[in-house]
Amino acid sequence: MSQFLVLVNILLACFNLLPIPPLDGSRIVDAIIPSALRPLWGRFSALGPLLLVAVILLPGLLGVSILSWPIRWAGELLAWVTGR
Repeated sequence: MSQFLVLVNILLACFNLLPIPPLDGSRIVDAIIPSALRPLWGRFSALGPLLLVAVILLPGLLGVSILSWPIRWAGELLAWVTGR
């Protein structure tokens, strides 16, 4: 059970690092983006909530699993950390 909870926590942490506003990854991009690209980033940020909904809903609507690679990666990381 604890391995499952760790796996879910890793997946949520990776999801939160996506550079889509309002997720935390967008704050990282906002801190390091060059001044020349800031206007473009501002327009992208305005569409952030719509893009976030698209990232969450579109794979299910299209029948594509975007979680297969992150789940496999997190499972392998967890197996490496626990030595199993």
